[in-house]
Amino acid sequence: MRSFTIMFFLLFSGLISPTVSADSLRQSDALKLVDNGDILPLEEILKLFPELKAGRVLDLELEQEDDGYFIYEIEVLMRDGSVREYEVDASNGHLLREEFEE
Repeated sequence: MRSFTIMFFLLFSGLISPTVSADSLRQSDALKLVDNGDILPLEEILKLFPELKAGRVLDLELEQEDDGYFIYEIEVLMRDGSVREYEVDASNGHLLREEFEE
């Protein structure tokens, strides 16, 4: 599984601070996926899940599965102190998994 941290989306949207580290993803890679229609832009994903804005995004990754599909993994610190992790199909915005941590 190839994993990309898509820090630039979050930096420009003001959701995280610039201290988050980025590994392999170049801005041009993610933009090309969006331009080709392979994935939805992060702003569209955030509109589909307003609960993500109820907390603070701690981490966001765009993963390419072995079968070629892209998944957004979004970890959010909620106001009550709990942490939620969401896996969203990047091509259509469908929620694949939601995990609660305390």
